[in-house]
Amino acid sequence: METYDIFVSYRRDGGVDKADRVASRLRNRGFKVFFDGDSIGSENFETKIAASIAGSDNVLVLLTQHSLDRCADPKDYVGREIYTAMKLNKNIVPVMEDGFTFPPNLPEELIPFTKINAGDSVDFSKPSAVDQMLDFKLKKGFFKIRPRPQPKVPAQAQPLPRTAPAAQTPSAPQKSKSSCWGFLLFLVLAGIIGLAAWKRFNAPDEPAAEPNPPEITQPKPGTTGGDGKGGTVLEPLVKDNYLGFKTASLKDKAQTECFGECAKLKDMENRSLSIKMEICEAQKNGLEKVEKRHREQLEKLREAAKDLLQEVIDKISGEPPKTYTVKRGDRIATIAKELGCTIDALTEANPGISNRNLKVGMTLKVPESAKTKESDYGDGGPGNGVFVAPDTYTVERGDTLAKIAGKLGCTADELKRANPNVDFKRLPLGTELNIPGKDKK
Repeated sequence: METYDIFVSYRRDGGVDKADRVASRLRNRGFKVFFDGDSIGSENFETKIAASIAGSDNVLVLLTQHSLDRCADPKDYVGREIYTAMKLNKNIVPVMEDGFTFPPNLPEELIPFTKINAGDSVDFSKPSAVDQMLDFKLKKGFFKIRPRPQPKVPAQAQPLPRTAPAAQTPSAPQKSKSSCWGFLLFLVLAGIIGLAAWKRFNAPDEPAAEPNPPEITQPKPGTTGGDGKGGTVLEPLVKDNYLGFKTASLKDKAQTECFGECAKLKDMENRSLSIKMEICEAQKNGLEKVEKRHREQLEKLREAAKDLLQEVIDKISGEPPKTYTVKRGDRIATIAKELGCTIDALTEANPGISNRNLKVGMTLKVPESAKTKESDYGDGGPGNGVFVAPDTYTVERGDTLAKIAGKLGCTADELKRANPNVDFKRLPLGTELNIPGKDKK
């Protein structure tokens, strides 16, 4: 069976060029790589794939966008390659492309794969980013590479006696008993030495034992890593738990109802560990500015994870959300309508916001007066799970009679009857319109 250092698993759709790029760069670094684009000849494809995974020390899984979407199909090659590598206890190294997320319908037997540390995502359009990723993973020991076996040197033949024993003749006198015992002892010693040499040079190569990781201690408060003795004191690589649910039942519920958010939290958790490794490296080399920059990145990541975790907790616990994330197409009026509050309450809770400075991804504070939707929180939630629609609609820029009627889900005539004193040919911004069915009597 042919052996390899690294087996590259990937999805052909959108991934073949990136996999070829990774394989060629690994080969340039001296590794023997299996890449099906050039490693399979005229032979059975499935048999070659299975044998190559079994003969590889590492399996690199290239996670391009949507690469795992078809793994729910039992016949999918990518899913079968990952499952085979897990079953054979291979060292699996995931490499994520920017924008990759795990699909919600991933088979149960592949769930453990999502828990493997993938590190930072990679922009494959930048060759330098690919090289930097591979150098980092090789340096940090993501790949388990056995030392290549050295050519076997045949055991040297034992030296012959300088003179061969003379052949006995009828007239030659018999040798003494001491000479016979000495010759027998020589033969025994020669046999023992030869057997030991044969075992040494023909024993199977054993993988080199991995060195114990250096002990990492906590630096003293107020220091950047120096121990005062010319050495370096690094921070412990403690992994933050971004999925910090209070109970296992809440965590299971979050994994079921908020799979995408939980996967994103896991990615952020892995990212934080990578940043901590960079902080340790900066401490070791005395690069205080680099260390400060990484610490700022880590703090921002923690804050973002904290907000996302709170959103998940609010969603699964039935409590009203404390923040709202702006989506594409949002306006002040539509956000207020969705939250069930007035525009004034929304702007008062978020001073300075306007339609001009709204950006996708911006986080807004939800007013305490906001009502909750039944679809978001279910029966028994705040406000008894009932969403009370607003009584009026505020005219926005670009609104027309037909457009407003479409927003409110009514006909133009119904809107006119609800607002008999309004000239719909001239609709000033901010005009309050009665909503059909909600007009006050």
